[in-house]
Amino acid sequence: MEKIFYQKLFSAICDAIDVAKSVETENQSYNIFEVLKIQDKEVLICRLLGDLLDPSGRHCLGEKPLAIFLRQIGYDRAFSSEELRSARVVLEEVIDENRRIDLVIYVKNFVLPIEVKIWAGDQKNQLRDYYFHFEKENQSHIDKICYLTPDGREPSPYSCNGLSLDQIQILSFRDDIAAWLDEVLGVVENQRIRTTLEEFREVIKSMYKENRIFNELIDILKLGKDDGFLSNDAIKAVVAILSANENEQLWENIRRAYLRHALRFDTSEYELVDDDRRVKDGHSIFVVKKQGKTVAWICVDTNLYIVAERIKTENRGCWSGDNDYYWRYLCPNGLKKTYALKKANLQILNYDSIELGEYLDEIDLSGAVVC
Repeated sequence: MEKIFYQKLFSAICDAIDVAKSVETENQSYNIFEVLKIQDKEVLICRLLGDLLDPSGRHCLGEKPLAIFLRQIGYDRAFSSEELRSARVVLEEVIDENRRIDLVIYVKNFVLPIEVKIWAGDQKNQLRDYYFHFEKENQSHIDKICYLTPDGREPSPYSCNGLSLDQIQILSFRDDIAAWLDEVLGVVENQRIRTTLEEFREVIKSMYKENRIFNELIDILKLGKDDGFLSNDAIKAVVAILSANENEQLWENIRRAYLRHALRFDTSEYELVDDDRRVKDGHSIFVVKKQGKTVAWICVDTNLYIVAERIKTENRGCWSGDNDYYWRYLCPNGLKKTYALKKANLQILNYDSIELGEYLDEIDLSGAVVC
């Protein structure tokens, strides 16, 4: 059994290396998207998709890309060309509690929200909350919410929480977006736009390969949907490899699972929520919430630290900062005041407890807001 395990691990790592090599050899032309690593950046991917779907986008193709997309995904509403030309596409639409939906398409009095997940994990009640936000809106009608990933995986129960799969349109970059781009290319005459779309299609191909290998590694390392973390020889080997090769995305997932396991606090009072948008200074990875209100941010720059907007007067001497915000290093018991977690660090195998509760007790909750 152990032999099979390590064979799978070794095979997955070799495949990951082969993918990187194949991307280099396949792309004979200069692909600006590859240079900018757009396949790792959900926000940039959504901006490009949003502009292509927008009838007023810079592609100058009018409603054609949107019409092709709706037909491609089987959205069976019959809209006229005039109705499609007046459609709106909104990026990062803000809803309740300052949450943001990646893409929202409005046509006539119908709405089609799209949540894009490339590397980020699902958030608690995310799809459920998004769907019912629009269902209760009187000015728009929602049939389904789209869930777009590289390989078309199903959303987790953690995100759906009672929302049925009949209410969700599962899409993939590999099949749906690639096929859509192929058909859009058939109506494009401008060479610059053709080149851009062809390069984007190449990126989608490499994105899927990388995502498949990435998910295999996550599964082998048992960093599954429950964010489990188990210190073992496989983790030790991979972290050592990451230390040498700096695979930031895999390390980020290992680090996230580790911190969920190691951070100690009263879970009946507080919860950790993934902060994939890096709200605080671009470094936050978790939001700490109490009864739906934001209390603090768990951040990693070079080291692990906690940020809060208000500190109790008697505790301010222990925190750095001023009236804008306060911060303090987080570290395992017995370790010095800094804990380097920006890059792969084998110390996570030695320290499985980081006391967070005492820091939360020092925060002034009077200014906490729902967000």
